[in-house]
Amino acid sequence: MARILGSDLPSVNTIARGRGWSTDAAILEHVTGWHKPAIVGDGGAAAAFRHALPEARVFSRRDEWPPDVRDADLVIHATPVRDEVLFELEPGQTLIDLPYPRTATAEVAAATGARVLDGLEVLVAQGAASFELWTELPAPVDAMRSAVGLT
Repeated sequence: MARILGSDLPSVNTIARGRGWSTDAAILEHVTGWHKPAIVGDGGAAAAFRHALPEARVFSRRDEWPPDVRDADLVIHATPVRDEVLFELEPGQTLIDLPYPRTATAEVAAATGARVLDGLEVLVAQGAASFELWTELPAPVDAMRSAVGLT
């Protein structure tokens, strides 16, 4: 599944059950109420979000740049750029910032009142989803958040 999506991040392939999952976009379970998603980036992680959000507008340096995310209510930042502010958000918008540590884009978004879920939140969501798929047990999310310094 990860290879199909072009992703290097966790995936679970349960051949015995004839199903496979990518956990790249598991963080979307923590975000509700969006209607106009946008994805900034075109690598493997962006591919997983494109699969999960087929209606999303996609921005990449190969096509439409710089990203104009003013109309988006959910923005996925899926580039490796950490030190440059790629776009600015406003209150009422949500940013899922995949890189960690937190990027300059995420810092500015948080300062202006946008909701920010940073790369460590994404990592915990991926880990929890993988844990539950592999073990069929509830993930110890509080312990996972603590392990990466989120609590």
